[in-house]
Amino acid sequence: MAGALVPVEIDKARDDDYVFYAVDQVVDCLDLHRSSKPKRNGEVRRPEYLHEALPARLPAFRLV
Repeated sequence: MAGALVPVEIDKARDDDYVFYAVDQVVDCLDLHRSSKPKRNGEVRRPEYLHEALPARLPAFRLV
């Protein structure tokens, strides 16, 4: 598995309302040449990915 589901406790929410998916695998798949430059806070407004590096076997991924 490429991560773990962790229950999250939030006041006035039911037990099954929220979970946190803790990712434990990092994949470098951002195409730095085709993507927009990151803003000062690191946000990439227009990400472009290296298709051959996309983590197709993983249930989720995010830019970091």
